[in-house]
Amino acid sequence: MVRLRVDPQLTRGEVRELQARAAADLRSVGSTVALLVIEDLRRGPGRGRPTGGVSLGDKRSAYGIAVPLTAEQKRKVEHRAREEVRSVSSYVALLIVAALGRPTTSA
Repeated sequence: MVRLRVDPQLTRGEVRELQARAAADLRSVGSTVALLVIEDLRRGPGRGRPTGGVSLGDKRSAYGIAVPLTAEQKRKVEHRAREEVRSVSSYVALLIVAALGRPTTSA
């Protein structure tokens, strides 16, 4: 396992919701984000992803996360971000915001 260090730009509310979802699943925030990233990688390129509603007036700041992934998953995430002409942090932020817009599912 390696750590993908990202600083997605999130609002305070998004950070609180992400932390609450992680706690509800008894996971760390990094592990919760890792699941989002892995789910997106499984969808494959060109499949698109749901987008979350982002207001241009939202005040966002960097939220540091260490995401545990395999070396291959890390390379794939970096490649996917490059394909979308985004930073890895921006790519991960989109995944997080999209996931927060979906209802949680219990396992």
